[in-house]
Amino acid sequence: MLKAFIALVLVEAITEILVKSNIFLPLRSFLFEKGQQSKAFEWLHDLLDCGFCTSVWIGWFIALLFF
Repeated sequence: MLKAFIALVLVEAITEILVKSNIFLPLRSFLFEKGQQSKAFEWLHDLLDCGFCTSVWIGWFIALLFF
């Protein structure tokens, strides 16, 4: 139970840092600019622009690491 709670908090923290923090703002801006030229960059920008989408991918990654 404690492992699941830690995983949940970790997923939320990583998602917030990637989607909303100023630390990754240059990366998100770069992906937005490149996203107009390439579908792969557009997908990555859309992924980092959506907190729900990002949390699902981060959750899968954390689940593989924890369990």
